[in-house]
Amino acid sequence: MNASIAYVQRSIDAVVRLALRDTQALSLLDMTADGFYRSFAAMIIAAPLYAGFVAGGRSMLIKLAIANGHRFEPGQLEFGARDFLLDGVRFVLLWLIFPVAALMMLRFLKQTARYSAMVIAYNWSAIIVMLLFNVPLALFGLGVATPFLALLLLFTVFGFALYYRFFLGVATLQAGSSTAMAVAAINALITFYIVFGIDALEALLDS
Repeated sequence: MNASIAYVQRSIDAVVRLALRDTQALSLLDMTADGFYRSFAAMIIAAPLYAGFVAGGRSMLIKLAIANGHRFEPGQLEFGARDFLLDGVRFVLLWLIFPVAALMMLRFLKQTARYSAMVIAYNWSAIIVMLLFNVPLALFGLGVATPFLALLLLFTVFGFALYYRFFLGVATLQAGSSTAMAVAAINALITFYIVFGIDALEALLDS
């Protein structure tokens, strides 16, 4: 148990240092085949952060809608089993589709030699990214940040996340900035498609 906790702590420490552009921190990550599969355990740690982000985002949108005069029907604000299921599907897809899409792209570019290292770093870094996305929503929920400031901070975090993923691509793939940029772009596009795709499905179910 203690070994598992130390393993997770070391992995998180590595991606925090990588966020500060310390490429030496890659040596802290388990780059073995076993480490590739164990990196998906980061999903368990990221799950509460994802739930907090969903709840915080939902709360902010509701408050903004009410402040702008929107009236909700009774029961419309309830978070039901279907909402929980769709958010769970979105979370799992966000984790599982990207590695497949990245592998296909890297095979096309003939740059698969460092694929597992990239996925390992991306998986553990998702904890940092999700934590940062929660900060603006928490500040808004506490009344510290105005809606404008919260949105500005969210866009700032999004910009940092794009750069962070680009930097991880450069550090792990060691294949040039264009390849790393393509991987980061694929990650962002998949995120948008999954988020808005599930939202579209939810709207369709409501119609």
